[in-house]
Amino acid sequence: MKFGVSSYSFVKKLNSGEMTIFDAIEFAKNAGYDAMDFADFAPADLAEPEFAKHVHEKCVEVGITPSCYAVCGDLVRPDGRTVEEEVARFKHHVDIAEILGCNKMRFDTTKYYPEDGSCKSFRDVADRIAPMIREISEYARSKGILTLSENHYQFFQDSERMDYLMEQVHCDNHKLLIDVGNFLCADENPIHAVGRLSQYAGHVHVKDFLYRNGEVISPFTIWGKPDESVEHSKDGKIMPAFSKKGADGIPFGGGWLKTRGNNFIRGTVLGNGVVPVHQCLDLIHSAGYDDVIALEFEGLEEPLDAVLLGLKYMQYFCGQYR
Repeated sequence: MKFGVSSYSFVKKLNSGEMTIFDAIEFAKNAGYDAMDFADFAPADLAEPEFAKHVHEKCVEVGITPSCYAVCGDLVRPDGRTVEEEVARFKHHVDIAEILGCNKMRFDTTKYYPEDGSCKSFRDVADRIAPMIREISEYARSKGILTLSENHYQFFQDSERMDYLMEQVHCDNHKLLIDVGNFLCADENPIHAVGRLSQYAGHVHVKDFLYRNGEVISPFTIWGKPDESVEHSKDGKIMPAFSKKGADGIPFGGGWLKTRGNNFIRGTVLGNGVVPVHQCLDLIHSAGYDDVIALEFEGLEEPLDAVLLGLKYMQYFCGQYR
């Protein structure tokens, strides 16, 4: 296995201007990472072919492998676009992944049911989007790129829904990006979920969360709740919890996120939370996965410290696989 880190882990530094993506690549390499994942909003310039070319050149220069490119979007309710335009946009991002030198691309499925009420269950939604996913994946196949769906955004996040989606897509060029921490967003035990889905693993993210039971006082009561209008950035992408701040500069909800079942989680340094990362990785390794494990940090702590500490954690528990 190789150890990677997502550019999302540096988003606080990138958004503040303290670092550029080129600085992040150098930092990751100097820290000891083998590979780097890229998210299309960290930075947003990645969608530009010329900029993507420079990012690839920087990876080659420092000797780090571009591994997976993650793209935001929605195949049911795309923001300001038709579904056909969204499929075409994802295909454009396949071209960007090729320029970056990534051999994998994760793209979003959906966060919602259709507004017109035409789908009554997650199965209806999966049946609707599966042909679109296959179309994008077949285009990516022509570029030598594996496509991925990830367990995130709560709608397609638990193992039952992800398992059904994969059955409906039924494409050997489409697998799962399994984020071992994200199952908590749907209140599912990560060990149960990973055990069910490890057969589909095409890429792996590790992250950790602190946890608060929904029976206790809500963090939003203590630290405030954002208006729906500030849940998204101007281009419609959901922003990390620490970027949603009130006028006093304090993150809404103290950086806590509400799960599907109204419990609360907050990103933290790998190894500091409740996610059984080591056990999940054992399950994935036992299923035959032997590629990049990428850290995705989204906590309130200093991100550069979190990136360094996360690598130490992975090296300690996963050195046996290398």
